[in-house]
Amino acid sequence: MSPPIVKRRQISGPLRSAEAEARQAERPFGLENPFIREIAKSLVIGFGAAAVFLAVILAMDLAHLRSLGMASQAGVMALGLLFVFSGLTFASAQTAFSILLRAKGDEIDDDDGPGPIGGA
Repeated sequence: MSPPIVKRRQISGPLRSAEAEARQAERPFGLENPFIREIAKSLVIGFGAAAVFLAVILAMDLAHLRSLGMASQAGVMALGLLFVFSGLTFASAQTAFSILLRAKGDEIDDDDGPGPIGGA
């Protein structure tokens, strides 16, 4: 009769398994943390929305911003700053929506292991 199979928790620290090392290699720039992945996704969505927003403003020449922006070199810098700060604003709003509109019991996907022991 063989002994029962015991599942062991994944060890964090220097004694990690090859599977954990491979998983970490697949996610560069610290994206193994699910919260950082969520914020990075919100950042990409926010800056994409800012690009669309700025494209619409420039295409329609709202408040003559295209004319002002193309008139001098300082105008081009002003349009760049408008993009950056609009991107930060939209990314912040997207982060707030993704966090606040999540269902009460819904958690961010964490496929790194079983989680804390004890439950709550």
